[in-house]
Amino acid sequence: HNGPNLDKNGDGIVTRDELDAGIGALAAKIESNYVLEAPEAASSIAVETYELQGEGVVKMDLLYTFDRPVRNLRVTSTLDRVTQANHQHLLVTGDGDDTRQGVLDINHPSVNIYVEGHTAFENVPDLLTLGFERSLTDYDHLVFLAGVLLLATTLTSALQIIASFVVAHSLTLALATWSGMAPSPRLIESLIALSIATVAMETFIGRTIMARWKIAFLFGLVHGFGYASILADMQIARPHLAMSFLAFDAGLDAGQLLFVCLLFP
Repeated sequence: HNGPNLDKNGDGIVTRDELDAGIGALAAKIESNYVLEAPEAASSIAVETYELQGEGVVKMDLLYTFDRPVRNLRVTSTLDRVTQANHQHLLVTGDGDDTRQGVLDINHPSVNIYVEGHTAFENVPDLLTLGFERSLTDYDHLVFLAGVLLLATTLTSALQIIASFVVAHSLTLALATWSGMAPSPRLIESLIALSIATVAMETFIGRTIMARWKIAFLFGLVHGFGYASILADMQIARPHLAMSFLAFDAGLDAGQLLFVCLLFP
């Protein structure tokens, strides 16, 4: 990354003392690459709180103060310059029924937020795009899908595998979205790795433990929880959950179908 180096002793771990020493430099980098305008720039920006949340994760609360009441807000993120080129910033504003969501990245760095007149359909294009892009850039999901399709001998069996995977990951994505509950990320990552190892072993020995569509469904449930963290991070208001889920899931499905068509023309 191009941000400040907080790990001063180079041991691979940022301690609280190192965070305290470098929080000013980190905040300055964020402030210069995360701009709020209403339409004037904020008159002041202050770090209210910050804390370490697990390895390599810092939670910061920044207070942007404006001289006039905010009616229209423009948010611009160039945090890809600090992190990596494919950085995606999940934006959530408001609370309750007035929650808005958006996705900022290198191709769409800015969004305008209007205080009045928004609907649940407002963020559908962003969530469709987010789902589509994530389905094509989360390589562990693609490796599993490609592996489980390799031993498909007929078009019918391939369609069964694809349908099973789509239905399964949609079920757990929906469960996690509405319930807010999901297994720990480390457990999900381990199970996803296990799913890839399982299909790789089967492909190598040329035999299957069970029908491929059943494997696709079983591990598809796990992969759905892997996608769920994306919507969870957006903290979508309950009145907008259904539309947001459908848009994001449709984007995932479209990307996966495109991948399969390119892999098996």
